[in-house]
Amino acid sequence: MPTDHPRRSIVLEDLGSSYSVLFRITRALDYLEKASQLSQEVVDHTPQNHPERVPRLLDAGIDHMDIYSNNGDSTHLELALGSFSKALDAAKENHPRLHTCNSSLAIAFRYRFFKDGNMLDLDAAIQHFEQAIHLVTTDHHKRVRWLQDVGACYGERFRKTQDIADFSRAIERVEESLETADDLLSRARGYSILGSSYGLKSKQTGAMQDLDLSIQMSHRALAITPRDSPDRTRRLHILGACYGTKYDRLGIPKDLDICIERYREALDDSPHDSSDRGLRLCSLGGAYLDRYQRFKAWEDLSDAIDGLEEAIQVAVTPSDHPDRARRIHSLGIAFQELYLGTGKTTDFVIAVQYLKDALNLTPADDCDRPARFDTLGSIHHHHYKISGETADLLKARDYYHEALQITPADHPDEKHRLGGVATCHHDLFLSAGSLADIDLAIDRYRKALELTPRDSPMGWFRLHNLGMAYRDRYRKNKDAEDLEAAIQHYQAGLDHPTAFAADRLKSGQDLLIIYADTDSWTSGCEIAWKTLSLVPLITPDALRNSDKQALLVSIVGLSSIAASVALMANKSVFDTISLLELGRGIIIGSLHDMQTDVLDLRQGHSNLAEEYIKLQEKLHGSSALTSFDERYKAGQQYEILLQKIRDLPGFSEFLLFPAHDDIKAAAASGPIVIINVSTYRCDALLIERHQLSTLPLPDLCPEDISVRATTLASLSTDTLEWLWDTVTRPVLEALRLDQAPGDSWPRIWWIPTGPLTSFPLHAAGNYNDGIFDTVLEHVISSYSSSLKEIINSRRRNKNRDVRISPKKVVLVGMEETPGQSRLEFASQEVEQIAKLCNFSQFHVSRPENRREDVLAQVNGCDIFHFAGHGMSNLSNPLKSSLLLCDGPLTVSRLLETDLRIQRPFLAYLSACGTGQVKQRRLEDEGIHLMSACQVAGFQHAIGSLWEVNDESCVHIAMATYEWILEHNLSNDSVSEGLHHACRKLRHEWMSKNSLEDEKSREPGVKIGDKDPYSDQDVIPSLNRPKDARDILYCGHSPLLWVPYVHYGV
Repeated sequence: MPTDHPRRSIVLEDLGSSYSVLFRITRALDYLEKASQLSQEVVDHTPQNHPERVPRLLDAGIDHMDIYSNNGDSTHLELALGSFSKALDAAKENHPRLHTCNSSLAIAFRYRFFKDGNMLDLDAAIQHFEQAIHLVTTDHHKRVRWLQDVGACYGERFRKTQDIADFSRAIERVEESLETADDLLSRARGYSILGSSYGLKSKQTGAMQDLDLSIQMSHRALAITPRDSPDRTRRLHILGACYGTKYDRLGIPKDLDICIERYREALDDSPHDSSDRGLRLCSLGGAYLDRYQRFKAWEDLSDAIDGLEEAIQVAVTPSDHPDRARRIHSLGIAFQELYLGTGKTTDFVIAVQYLKDALNLTPADDCDRPARFDTLGSIHHHHYKISGETADLLKARDYYHEALQITPADHPDEKHRLGGVATCHHDLFLSAGSLADIDLAIDRYRKALELTPRDSPMGWFRLHNLGMAYRDRYRKNKDAEDLEAAIQHYQAGLDHPTAFAADRLKSGQDLLIIYADTDSWTSGCEIAWKTLSLVPLITPDALRNSDKQALLVSIVGLSSIAASVALMANKSVFDTISLLELGRGIIIGSLHDMQTDVLDLRQGHSNLAEEYIKLQEKLHGSSALTSFDERYKAGQQYEILLQKIRDLPGFSEFLLFPAHDDIKAAAASGPIVIINVSTYRCDALLIERHQLSTLPLPDLCPEDISVRATTLASLSTDTLEWLWDTVTRPVLEALRLDQAPGDSWPRIWWIPTGPLTSFPLHAAGNYNDGIFDTVLEHVISSYSSSLKEIINSRRRNKNRDVRISPKKVVLVGMEETPGQSRLEFASQEVEQIAKLCNFSQFHVSRPENRREDVLAQVNGCDIFHFAGHGMSNLSNPLKSSLLLCDGPLTVSRLLETDLRIQRPFLAYLSACGTGQVKQRRLEDEGIHLMSACQVAGFQHAIGSLWEVNDESCVHIAMATYEWILEHNLSNDSVSEGLHHACRKLRHEWMSKNSLEDEKSREPGVKIGDKDPYSDQDVIPSLNRPKDARDILYCGHSPLLWVPYVHYGV
């Protein structure tokens, strides 16, 4: 058709419409681009004064907008703006499409605002929406939509400017739309915008009324939105944001749960190429970060970082995207948390870089800019706490001051900025001692507290910081008013209704120390109870053991201090023991709960018993849930189930601390001795079948224990004599066990605490000048990590099914271990044990020395014996391990093994340090290879407190097994066998030393001393794992019989 044909434009319009229809059917962008080309050609051939020029310009603009919406090419957005502007210019004052020109232009400006963040575009969008509304009658079919669009624009401008007039206009326009909206979709959209607007206002004002309205409107919008509506994901996201704001405000975990569920649902329902995917990822990542900050589940932090990184990388987030700064800032906060968890400088550097990038991308007039400075202050302040570098503290101070300076007065975040400034001046006081700094800190802390709502979780932070500041100023000037103020604020922090349990516990810890240091024992005891009762709340079952371990380092020694305070307050021994057990053995205790005998529960309430077993398996068993989301839900179900069980008649104490009579009954086979060590006093808590009593140990002090703990690897008789004089002799005398035993040896169970957990109480004694007065001569010793474990083990053993022979013995001998020294006697050890067991008609299994092969054979055995290298992990006890051909068999892997049904008899770990905890900040947890075997289901475990001699392992093992087999695997036979084996080896040591010259028998001769005729040390470097289980003889005989210990009842 010729270019000047009078119908050409009409034909081109029809053809363009056909291509548009094809696009809607096929979603092929080529059709849409062809339609756009034809629309533009029609415009080009339309004269300026042609009556169809305005609608044709509008059609061309709409095609460009459709292309932009589908491929994000901003060129088409600019072309659309150009077409709509020309249409508006061409329309006369009374043109019938004038309102459409304005509304189309408003939509395009709004799109460009979302792309670039330019406030002038948002202002233009509002102006043209208002003009379009003004031009139509109240019953116009588009008026409701435009009222809602302009309301959303006012809401967005309110978010940016925080001008309350914009909020009021947003609400007014949307409510006006709802007055005439006659379809569900329009009403749902209006409710959604109202919910979003009230949510924005609640963030600014902190008013719960606005937040409640936000949630109410968002729920109403979602309820009437069809499940297949493309708007549903946006409504889910808005509702999630509302609950996220509510969680920030009140700190209620359930609100965060709903927030995460809605965010995840919105993300899952969104197409992968959705333009909103980056926003969804960022929001969900931020929610995971919030949950990590509360529960410290490492998986949440990992998910947060993954989501936030993807939010930045998605194609719809170009470098100039206005949300890019917010997303980078959130990722910087996540890496800050990672740095606080790992302490790695690389994580600090990455966090700082992200936070600086976010600051650089944030315009000077942006309302988020103060938050960028504030977070940079936070990361440098944390780095100062770790590095001690004053330069970091000064950087933090400057960033915090800048954040405060550019934060408007009465802004809801002003309290955060004040708190940041205060913390820096507080630390400046601690480093330089200037009273001006602490006075300024207290002033800023107080102002921040005054601005914080009473029911906000952040209120705890203000109270706790003020408590610390008053305490520190009291230590400087001894003003009693400061001490009283510190107590008052710490108490308020401990009692805060919405604070995290971990935060409240910190206040309780500090307050307990204040009361203890000022001899306020009664008040201190009350605080101890309240504080330690929070420990289970910070270590819920949903957390992995590694996450619990990271949390528990902060309360090491707390329960021992609490016990000492209770004694000083003249509380009963039962109360003292109860306090002590509340804060010790948390991880091991929760795992031991798996082995709880539910026979009584099953008899009357089989459904609850089955549910209990299933939930325990989900949380702690070999098939435990891996996702924290799933574990979290299972943990909530578990807590509800426990309450149901405890509400039943006769089950009120289910899994709770044993009653007074149960504690005494635990000593039926022999006394239990808890050695409590604290800086305030040291005591032995004596549990006998007829009474509970306390024995003060005035000669024992933590300082001496710490000094001697550094030389345990080169143990001397001097240390054994010190233990005898300060601990074990007074205990045996108090228990009337200081006389020679008769035909039946008495038993005793030791439960040391704190740094004393590494000491061989069973070997204490006087070994000088022919004197033979030792623990070994009076009692048979066993150990336990807690009293509750002894009680539970006794209950389980009552129902032990003694199986008919032949019994199964699994033997693993690692003479050769990759990367380790050769153990000449390991194979000999298992060969001799195999002969003994074969003689007793036991079935002997010798699996391949690989982890899965060994674990497969252990399942169903009666005895597991390992002879080889052991490794105690210095920083993470869960990684302590037995070394096999294909790598380490770790404590954490053993804890996953479930042997509860068959309850195997003995795990004999003939390796180094299998009862050793090198991480002093976790010594109260008792996490080592021996306790892991007990948790897995073994009734007894034999191991060592430190490195052992290769050849002596054979002698100890053979003598022990001979006794055990001779006594038919009775419960007493294990401790008896080990006891007599150690006495035999000790007797040989005494005989050998009696032949040496007078000098070699002087007190204090150490294993590690140099032999005058040799250039070798008795013990090689213990820093090299390959040297474990190797002790070389030379000169004086080492105390080879000391490290071996028994756990079990």
